Amino acid sequence: ALFAATILWSIYFLFCKQNILGWVLLSLLPCIRPEGAFWVALVWLALFWKRPFSRQALSLVWVAIPIVALSLFRQLYFGTPVPIPIQFKATFGNLFFFILGMRSLGADLIASYTAMGLLVAAVFRFTQKGKLPGTTPLFLLALFVLPYYFSGGDWFPSYWARYLLPLTLFTFIIALYCIFTALQAETKARNAVLWTALVVFLLHSLPKYSSLDRYFDDIFFQRKALAKLNFNVSQKGHYRLHHLAQVGRHLERTSLPTERIGTSEEGTIGYYARREVLDFLGLINPEIAAQPLRATPSLWRQNPQGFELPHLIFKRVKPEILAREKPQYLYTFDFLLEDLVKEIEIEEFTDKDLHRAVRRWEKNFAGLIGPLYGGISQILALGYKPVIVRYANNFCTLYFVQESALRQHLEKLESIGLRGNWVNWS
Repeated sequence: ALFAATILWSIYFLFCKQNILGWVLLSLLPCIRPEGAFWVALVWLALFWKRPFSRQALSLVWVAIPIVALSLFRQLYFGTPVPIPIQFKATFGNLFFFILGMRSLGADLIASYTAMGLLVAAVFRFTQKGKLPGTTPLFLLALFVLPYYFSGGDWFPSYWARYLLPLTLFTFIIALYCIFTALQAETKARNAVLWTALVVFLLHSLPKYSSLDRYFDDIFFQRKALAKLNFNVSQKGHYRLHHLAQVGRHLERTSLPTERIGTSEEGTIGYYARREVLDFLGLINPEIAAQPLRATPSLWRQNPQGFELPHLIFKRVKPEILAREKPQYLYTFDFLLEDLVKEIEIEEFTDKDLHRAVRRWEKNFAGLIGPLYGGISQILALGYKPVIVRYANNFCTLYFVQESALRQHLEKLESIGLRGNWVNWS
């Protein structure tokens, strides 16, 4: 939101007011998000491309000072001037990610109503004699969002359309101008704009991934929004966040402050566990971010229903890190009983049902545990023991504990009232 607001205010001060404050905002933009440097370059070229470079070079130098200073700090403190998440996500030029990105772009344009705003602006431009204001910033914003989608787009729900936000907000402003101006125009031109806005709005509201559907859920049905924490299927994102927070709290209670947790869910688990986390995702691990891209699925796969999301999330992997670092605790992927054994109510689970859930969990996540950690057999060979805990509130999770930390971990489990038995994994 701050990034989008800074972009919009920079447009206002540079293109409408020609005020130096616009250059100040422009210089700070790459410090908020690194891709802001691309926006700076686009704006600078748009304003000065017809002027001699030698006369305008000084303005570019002044604008670049904050991001150069921040890059030097990153180099000294983190060992790289480019943020690690950007290195990890860099997939530009890969055909597989390009096709997924174009698909995401189409869905995001519809879900966010950006396509509606662009179409209204286009109809207004061709039916009105006056010039459409904001054409240059609108064109620049369209260019600005494209590289991200060329690199695979976003795997978050389309109603977020977070990387379209600057374009969406500016398009909304332009569309409002077109509609209110059309209301004062002659009948034929007015009807063209208004009917376009109404019909396209209704069409954009039909898909379930529309932001309007989500808006009604979260704003007008507060009880439903709160209840999403318990909807493990239809509201997986909310439910998982709540589940991972409980995993973190559990590990905080049952581990030592000096022990480490290895996981690809370092954000939520690390925050609630208050322990040092070894990142296996790659977003904060430069060793993984420096790896080449994983082999991506063929565009014409034998199994067209093959899941693509793991390739969007886990773009680079290095399972050898586990054998070298050996964190005391390893959390791989969610062990959700409601998903694994849907035919039985969780309150009716027996030990036999739990064993069945473990088998299904191992089968479901084999394609992920292998690339990230070397597989279950590798984890066990490194001295890890699987531990399943289940609380009275039916919270249940599975993780692995190094043999060196197992004894004290079991003592802590017993101290909080969790007791059980060992069973063979094989």
